[in-house]
Amino acid sequence: LWYRSSLRFGKKKILFVVVALLISSYLYTNTLSPGQTSFIQLLLLISVHISAYMGGGIVIPSMLVEIVDYGSWKNGVERSATYFSIKVFFEKAAGALGAGTGLAIAGGFGFIVTDSDFTPEAINGLKIAMVWMPTLLGTLSLIFVALTPINERRHRIIKRHLDARLKRSLRSVTDKAIPGHQ
Repeated sequence: LWYRSSLRFGKKKILFVVVALLISSYLYTNTLSPGQTSFIQLLLLISVHISAYMGGGIVIPSMLVEIVDYGSWKNGVERSATYFSIKVFFEKAAGALGAGTGLAIAGGFGFIVTDSDFTPEAINGLKIAMVWMPTLLGTLSLIFVALTPINERRHRIIKRHLDARLKRSLRSVTDKAIPGHQ
């Protein structure tokens, strides 16, 4: 679904939908209350959340390929491994920082995991960590997505230039390897 949608509507638009779904799932979490949330409510929440994460897992790497191609075209050097390594590093760092920061915020409001009853302050700390911070960061990410200048049309142009450069390079190698070959 996400792959076909990105082909039809464009990766940037689908990434907007993915992030909007994530933000919606965060905001929906804000409406839930401990001990009063039904299975159906949790199922809806996790379904939207996982669907959005899966969309990001499909669209983000394909957008990174466009960025890699742009870098190759602009600099004349192919560095896809470097780009993907940086992406994975930032994903892991963000996950660790997000979990640590979220626990620190909730703990600062008096949240204790082993408690069976949570104070209103502890619940507010959880909501800041699980709703408001991710919503703020998700909204901020939409700004960066909107500022990304590469779209499908521009990527096709870049790809044509890269293919032409590769063809010239292969022709040059063939000419040098086989004397008299033209």
